[in-house]
Amino acid sequence: MHRKPRTTPIASALRRFFNDQNGADNFALARLWEQWDVLFGPDITDLISPLGHSRDTLLLGAEDAIVIQEFTYFSDQILAKVNDFLGKPVFNHVHIELLRGRSPLNKKLLPTSFSRPAPVKPNNLGHSGALPNDDSPVAKAYRSYVRFFKQAPQNQGTPTTRKQTHS
Repeated sequence: MHRKPRTTPIASALRRFFNDQNGADNFALARLWEQWDVLFGPDITDLISPLGHSRDTLLLGAEDAIVIQEFTYFSDQILAKVNDFLGKPVFNHVHIELLRGRSPLNKKLLPTSFSRPAPVKPNNLGHSGALPNDDSPVAKAYRSYVRFFKQAPQNQGTPTTRKQTHS
């Protein structure tokens, strides 16, 4: 007989995660990756980027082997700055390797905002009385749809904001 896996409520799992010392460290590391560019400045962050960590080793990436060679001489300063940011000695070593197409942790993968194209007014829009005048969800949605395009400005290329009205 197969046993059902035991499930844990999300709230208690999150509480355990953030109360756990490792969870607090993970939160601090996320802040470090987010603030990496501010902490080291654009001249340095164009050359080396964080890739993560393994126990007490900070993993950094670079595009060029010469950059790796040069920055190995500055590993003590990097460690001091990172541990100072974290408020305690979290890392004892720095390991720098080639990025080889990997995405560094300090780079945003998604754009900060999304833009939607403006809806195009259909040729055959219809009219608000096409459906029975009732309060069904379909009738309300259709009336709102027709009202949206009748109130839209002539140039359909720019989205507009409207005050919401109830039918």
